[in-house]
Amino acid sequence: MTEFSLRVGVPSIDREHLDLVAHLDRLQADADANPGTDAFSEVLSHLGRQINAHFDSEEVILRDCGMPAQSVLGHMRAHTEILDQYARLNLELMHG
Repeated sequence: MTEFSLRVGVPSIDREHLDLVAHLDRLQADADANPGTDAFSEVLSHLGRQINAHFDSEEVILRDCGMPAQSVLGHMRAHTEILDQYARLNLELMHG
């Protein structure tokens, strides 16, 4: 598994981070999952759903824990940028 430091001290979020990284690792390690294949599309689609669900739960926790509103907004902007990158990747793959 990829080494990373995404631990935030909230068990549910730390677990989601581990799951996301493990999913990315599986995508990279799957020799049959090349862009344009059904296997790749399936994994990428699942990853997109997983990312969206994670961001939703993380944003609720950030707001509920008393994080300053500006910090929450900054974090949400970072999430939006990641989702934009994910959408661009999907468009690029659709167009070859």
